[in-house]
Amino acid sequence: MLNSIILMVVQTIASLLAGLCLLRAYMQWHGIRMGMGNNMAPWVMGLTDWLVLPLRRVLPKVGRIDLGSLLAAFAVMLVQAVVLALLYGAGLNPLSLLLGAVIDLLALILSSMFWLLVIGIVVSWLRVDEATVYWLQSLVEPLLRPIRRFMPTVGGLDLSPMVMLLLIKVLEMVLHGWRSAV
Repeated sequence: MLNSIILMVVQTIASLLAGLCLLRAYMQWHGIRMGMGNNMAPWVMGLTDWLVLPLRRVLPKVGRIDLGSLLAAFAVMLVQAVVLALLYGAGLNPLSLLLGAVIDLLALILSSMFWLLVIGIVVSWLRVDEATVYWLQSLVEPLLRPIRRFMPTVGGLDLSPMVMLLLIKVLEMVLHGWRSAV
């Protein structure tokens, strides 16, 4: 039981921290279109500065790609993999740990995209603060734009979020299969 509690705590903290680093990288990637002056950007930056800024001294941004934030997210997932391997007495095979961390990071990206879309859909139905709706739509729109190019609305209904949710779930199944093999 104690191992299950530790597992849950480690995975939760790692997922939140890596997710914030990924959100930071994503916001900077789309910074021109969504504006970094929104109400959530300072919160995300403040929670991740301690981890990202030291990495940025070594790995500067390349164009719009924030390598410091991406490396920080990967490092968090790698630390999670090491802690879990130690917790369960598994071997510390470096290749297995690296591949596991990459797959876990990809799974976190897909899961984050899924929940971002779901929250964006729900918020579009509710009366919520306009700044929050704008921020969420700025995050969701780049995910849906490629699908909307090829898929027209049907009877005034935009089905692109449903297509993206299904695509994410298929990719999660593929990643789960890869994770089982590692």
